[in-house]
Amino acid sequence: MAFRYDKFALVLPRIYIVVLLVVYLVFLAYSVYASFSSTTTEVSQKVLNSTWEEYLANCGSKVIMVNSVKANIFYENYYKNNIVAWTGYYILNVETDDSRQFFGKGKYQNFLVKMQPTESEHYPDIILSIPNKIYKANENELKGLVEGSKIWFKGVLKKIGDEAHLHLIEAIQVQKVGNEQNNFPELRKINIGGIIHMING
Repeated sequence: MAFRYDKFALVLPRIYIVVLLVVYLVFLAYSVYASFSSTTTEVSQKVLNSTWEEYLANCGSKVIMVNSVKANIFYENYYKNNIVAWTGYYILNVETDDSRQFFGKGKYQNFLVKMQPTESEHYPDIILSIPNKIYKANENELKGLVEGSKIWFKGVLKKIGDEAHLHLIEAIQVQKVGNEQNNFPELRKINIGGIIHMING
């Protein structure tokens, strides 16, 4: 029995070493992949001078209803994964988990933004998805936003919207603009579950 116990005692540390080695290699591979992916994205991104009005003229919901193929091709070739800087009005915030986190879960603050001109009197136009690191850098100011607060944001275009979905932008910078506050009396109640589906879909 003593021999068997000793033998088991010798084998067990080896199992732990193998497990730890596998975990380390997986983590290392993921870190390299994430670093490479981030670098590739940064290199390929362009900062566009396009205004919100120009974006609507090329990829707005009205354009999509007339010719969705043309609008989507233009979006894929010119706008997708490139950077824009626009001004809009904060409506509300929807917090979601970041499912892309490998260990643990980070948070995203998703601002629903009303633009001028708007695509709909009844609903926001943009989901501005803000990584936790970006939000924390300016949290004191952003936590004080109320419906209609004017904001300036810079971010990466991630998804084109249509008559049933909002345009999705991942924020790089967000800040409040003065104390201006706009009212949107025609806004209807927002389906939070639907917004989360748009973000994760």
